[in-house]
Amino acid sequence: MMKHFPCLKIFSASIIFGLSIACFSSTSTLAANLLSAQSHKAYYGKYGGPFKLVDQTGNTVTDKNYRGKYLLVFFGYTFCPDVCPTALQILSASLDLMGDAENQIQPIFISVDPNRDTPEVLASYVNNFGHNLVGLTGDQKNIDEVAKAYGARYEKDTAPDGSPVTGNDYFISHSAGTYMMDRQGKYLVTFPMGVSPEDMAYNLTKIMKSH
Repeated sequence: MMKHFPCLKIFSASIIFGLSIACFSSTSTLAANLLSAQSHKAYYGKYGGPFKLVDQTGNTVTDKNYRGKYLLVFFGYTFCPDVCPTALQILSASLDLMGDAENQIQPIFISVDPNRDTPEVLASYVNNFGHNLVGLTGDQKNIDEVAKAYGARYEKDTAPDGSPVTGNDYFISHSAGTYMMDRQGKYLVTFPMGVSPEDMAYNLTKIMKSH
């Protein structure tokens, strides 16, 4: 039987890289910390970068296709049983609260499982979450490069003896933060796993007004 821990083994990178931000119970406290992080020049633009991937319609796209909009980028995979659907439901619910301001935001789901997540699979998956969510995939080399640029981590779970799992029955442990990029594709902040839709919407609005 395969060893897996899809929701227990979430890499610490899902919180905030190098920044002292976690899941705060107070919306105003979270806002203050996120805005402080956003203005920290040492981290502005530190993560992210150019990419060339394939979207759920089968078209090749690059980061430049999304210039002019704020990006909310999440790395995961469609076979994820809990972390990914939970995070994407929170993202979707937060955009529901933003009214017309959501038109300034492009949510993006980048698969770390290109072996199974074909454009057709992604198309069906992203439709569950609305808000023009874009699903991106590509070859493993390109995915690895994009994930590294964003600081996202993932690994395929192994068999009990530590050997690689064969076939298509496997889980992937991955970081679970949502990366916010500005209109030029520069990194702003990471929303941690567990943030509420209300907190996320509130902070998105605050950050967009100040940047």
